[in-house]
Amino acid sequence: MVDPASTLDDLRADAKHLHDLLDVICERVFGNVDHNRDQAVDSMLWIARDLAEKVAGEAKGP
Repeated sequence: MVDPASTLDDLRADAKHLHDLLDVICERVFGNVDHNRDQAVDSMLWIARDLAEKVAGEAKGP
C-alpha cells in the first residue's frame, strides 16, 4: 500500500533502488556460467532490469 504522504522524491528513490537491486542480481546471475539456467528467467530478468532503469530515468524528470 502506498503511503499518501509519499512524495515524488520517494518514487524517484524507490525506482533507483529497484534498478540497483536488479542490476546487482543480473551481474551475479550472468557472471556465473551455468548451462542449466532457464533462458526464459534470464530474459525476464534482463527485461525487468531494463524497465527499472527506464522508470528510474523517467522519474528523475527534466
